Amino acid sequence: MQVVLDSNEFLFAFLAKKKECILVLRACKNMHAVIPSIVLEEVSENIKIESGKDQSGKVRKFILESGWFKVVEDAQIPKILLEKYITKGLKKEDSVIGAFTEWMGAKYLISENRHFLKLNAKEFEVLSAKQFLSRFRLSE
Repeated sequence: MQVVLDSNEFLFAFLAKKKECILVLRACKNMHAVIPSIVLEEVSENIKIESGKDQSGKVRKFILESGWFKVVEDAQIPKILLEKYITKGLKKEDSVIGAFTEWMGAKYLISENRHFLKLNAKEFEVLSAKQFLSRFRLSE
């Protein structure tokens, strides 16, 4: 099963704001999790602001080297897909993540973003960390 993770899953996990997000990241060790390069950049930048450059570097290294996540360059997403998600009302950055999820053929997008959670996408399902854990009976 292929899943895409939004930036907030990493941020809420690494900043210890949501236990469910920590559990989702741990579960990625045993599934095919992909993230667009924009997510890596957003996470790195936000961790740097919240916790400093050293912590940001450690988080970036973990994402890139743990083997739990595959980071895919999002510059090759077809423009028509990006436009599709902009017309659905997503901000530019969010439209990249939505288009990426469809482009990769992922079954799920895991996000805490209310705009994603309200998104009516036929190509994939959007689940919060809590919904994802419950659906697949994943826990500590």
